[in-house]
Amino acid sequence: MKAFATAAFAAALVCACSSPAPEPPAAAAGPRVGVVVLHAERDDPYGQTLRFTRTLIRDGFLTDSPEMPWSPRRAYDAGVDATVKEIDASVARLKSRGAQKVFVAGHSLGAAAAVRYARLRRVDGLIALAPGHVQDGPKKAAEYFDPNGAMGFRGNAAALRPDTPVLWVVGDTETPGLRKADQAAFEALPRNPPPKFVEVAAGHLDTPDAAGKACADWIRQVVAVK
Repeated sequence: MKAFATAAFAAALVCACSSPAPEPPAAAAGPRVGVVVLHAERDDPYGQTLRFTRTLIRDGFLTDSPEMPWSPRRAYDAGVDATVKEIDASVARLKSRGAQKVFVAGHSLGAAAAVRYARLRRVDGLIALAPGHVQDGPKKAAEYFDPNGAMGFRGNAAALRPDTPVLWVVGDTETPGLRKADQAAFEALPRNPPPKFVEVAAGHLDTPDAAGKACADWIRQVVAVK
């Protein structure tokens, strides 16, 4: 049985062998960077974003991967507004570990939460991984899947803080409907600075796996410019 201890996960990502991952090495120069990683719907921090998170750790970044309300275990036990406080807590944990710059990354529904968070809070960068998601879920989760509601991609993308660097990552075999929605949301983003669109060799579920190195490189570029 999987156990999800938020505090333990914030300190170190647990490896498949159940031994804690080492703290990433400090960068040779520049500020320490932390990344909040938000998993997809019907997933958890040990699923489709696990390799992505490990790639960031190996590249020297601090990470925090909270279990969000849309995981199977939590089953939408909190509303949309509560997600902001949960991400706030992740940011606070990263800063307590020495992060001076904080990026927010999300996969699928996690990307919707990341975009909304970057609209409401100032972050140093936003990464959306396979940002489209199927607009369905249990009745109690309706607010999460309303395209015109609080988690709507296009509305939040259009209202994003104009000085937020954005990396938008889509798989080359993404389903046509989701790809169309991804493109529409990307086109709604502010253009100062210009958002970056990257296509990787992947489908919807494995986009994080394929995007890890490109995302790490982009974060370093953004931090160097800032």
